[in-house]
Amino acid sequence: MCIRDSFKEGYPDYYELKLKINDTLVHVMGEYDNDLYMSMINKGNIVPIKINDISIPCLALESEAEAYSEMKRNKKVRLIRDYLNKKD
Repeated sequence: MCIRDSFKEGYPDYYELKLKINDTLVHVMGEYDNDLYMSMINKGNIVPIKINDISIPCLALESEAEAYSEMKRNKKVRLIRDYLNKKD
């Protein structure tokens, strides 16, 4: 695990873990309990994603887009919203 400084001044520090599980790259990121993503999680914006009979709790894509928007990461917001619009 690696502790990272915030990517931009005024944003929280975070930690990340990069794994390879059965030839699948997995990137896990987290932050302290009182930061932006935790506030989304505390609102109940978690959806279960099922992979090979394993249920993995993930932040809903709508919430990811909202968090990226608050961080002014517009390219990520656009990618997520374009994907969600295609799904509908």
